[in-house]
Amino acid sequence: MLMGTSINLSGCSSLTTLESKQTISESETLLANVQMKTLRSSPIVNQKADTLSNISSAVLTKNNCNRDLWQRVRNGYKLMPKSLPSKVHTYRKEYLQRGDYLQTVFSRSEPFLFFIVEQLEKSNMPLELALLPIV
Repeated sequence: MLMGTSINLSGCSSLTTLESKQTISESETLLANVQMKTLRSSPIVNQKADTLSNISSAVLTKNNCNRDLWQRVRNGYKLMPKSLPSKVHTYRKEYLQRGDYLQTVFSRSEPFLFFIVEQLEKSNMPLELALLPIV
């Protein structure tokens, strides 16, 4: 009988532990939900979310501009090839033969080229001038 009572009591104590763990788990979940609601309504979090949204849209815009930048430069050509000195044609051929050099120069110019093209367009100047540092 003593043995049966001790087994019965030990079973009840483990049941209490299980119930208390569930209560703690529910309390932690409730606390986490309250904290998340507080964070969502926090102006700092909203400001950071807006900032991230602005950054991502700026990156998308920059990627689109980079794709269109070379086309903008081509569209902005104002100097006619026939009016250029023959030496220009000689240098042009040399640069076209050294494609790896041009690729290196273009990758180095990437951080600045967009700004240069913008300024040239504002000044209504030939966009070929953006390529002048290559020479």
